[in-house]
Order: sequence, then structure tokens, then C-alpha cells
Amino acid sequence: MPATTPIYQLPYPVPADPADVPADLQALANRIEAAFTPGTVTGQVPVWDNATKTWKTQAGGTSRIFDSTLGAAAANFDITGIPATFSHLQLFVFVRADPAALTNSCLARFNNDSTANYHSQTVQGQGSTAAAGEGTAATSASLGACLANTAPANWYSSHIVQIPNYAASGPIKIADFLTTYRWQTAAGGHVRVNGGVYWNNGAAISRITVLPQSGNWMAGSRCTLYGLA
Repeated sequence: MPATTPIYQLPYPVPADPADVPADLQALANRIEAAFTPGTVTGQVPVWDNATKTWKTQAGGTSRIFDSTLGAAAANFDITGIPATFSHLQLFVFVRADPAALTNSCLARFNNDSTANYHSQTVQGQGSTAAAGEGTAATSASLGACLANTAPANWYSSHIVQIPNYAASGPIKIADFLTTYRWQTAAGGHVRVNGGVYWNNGAAISRITVLPQSGNWMAGSRCTLYGLA
């Protein structure tokens, strides 16, 4: 069979020329680096594009933008510099606030906006009781109640937020959230909230701040943001 020329032929150290090993390895490293398109956030992986026979930055799936677990109390989770390269965002919040109360409120602000631009609607189930509520002209987006320092030890609340089309310039931004927590061991202490937030602003979201209504987030609280292609 006739010899074929490989599409990619990488340099390698020549045994007969040991003095040339450093240069060969550097050439190999340079060619590997040139073959991969640099990513935009931590966690992206290269994807093979068979049409162009090249490796490209991940164009699908999920990429982690931010992840922080508190080792000590902190006033907020402040996520800045969110790249505009994704289609949607998904935020996971696992928190407990430090005021001496059973519950507090988990709040979010977009682009550091603390004006009365946030509106919300929620449906809540607690035990066997359902309720609905509306909030208007608030200075932050409410993601539902969260546990605070007199709740049972080591109990936290969960808040999952989805923000579609976050990077578009012009459309008013909307977010959906699910909140779950349990504030007592007796029946009726389990709460589930399904809600939506309307931010009266058409700017692309590049910053998200997650904060309690009062006090600080306690150690062990965690916040993670993903970009969805």
C-alpha cells in the first residue's frame, strides 16, 4: 500500500540528537497550544469540529462560571464579569443566614441595581397549605425565604434560579426560581416556593449579587453559577 501522510505529524525528540530535546519539546508544546482555541471560562473543554478538522472551544453543554463555599461569614456572593458568551444562566444557592431568627430572605441584584426595578410572583406550599403572593417595585429580587441561625443546626435552604437570554441588550430580563427549606422537625415545617422575577431593565446581565435581607451568610453557604450554551 502507498504510504500516507498523516494530517497531523507532531515533532518529537530525536534519539540521535539528545541536545535537541528541549527545542523539540518546545515545538511540540507550541503546536499543541496552537491547535486549541482558548476558552472563555473555567471548565470549558475543547470540542472536535470535523468539518474544519480543528478543535474549538466548547459550543454546547454547561460551563461553570463561579463557585464559592464560605469558610467564614460573608455579606454576600458577588459574581462579577459574567461573560456574554452563553445563551442562558443557571444559579445554585445553598445558604443559611446568621441573624437570630428561624428564617431570613434570600435576595439577588443584577448589575448592582438597588433601585425599585424588581417585581415578583410566587406560589408556595407549606405542609398541606398553598398560598400565592405578588411583590412590586422592590429594590432587589426575592428568591424566597431562607433559613437563619435559630433553625435546626446544619440546615440550609436551596434556591435554584434560571435566567434565560441574559446577555441580550434590550429585552426586559426575567428569572425563574425554585426554593426549598425546612424550618422545623414537626409536620408543616417543609416549604417549597415556585417563583418568577421581573427585572425592569434591558441591559445584559454581567453581575449577580446574592445577599440576605439582613446579616451575613454563614460558613458552609455556597453559590455556583453556570453558563448554558
